[in-house]
Amino acid sequence: MVTQIQQSGGRGDPRTDEQIARDLGLSAIFLMSLKDISPQQTALNLFNHFYPGYEAKVNLGSTNNLEASKPGLLNTILGKYFYIKVSI
Repeated sequence: MVTQIQQSGGRGDPRTDEQIARDLGLSAIFLMSLKDISPQQTALNLFNHFYPGYEAKVNLGSTNNLEASKPGLLNTILGKYFYIKVSI
């Protein structure tokens, strides 16, 4: 996903910006507003959107808890959602 929103038509993730935004529950325009110069900063911006503020991050505890907190979010961000869905 990060590669996709950094450069349209990113390799390995055939989803459009609109599909990714829909999978994340965001508008495509808002998703594009999270775009930054590096994929790492883009991912951090997205993470900060879903877990704003210090308390939200402390309550998350660890990235290992992402799946329990927001099921499917990590797979969507990494682009695995599409491949899992198609291969089932």
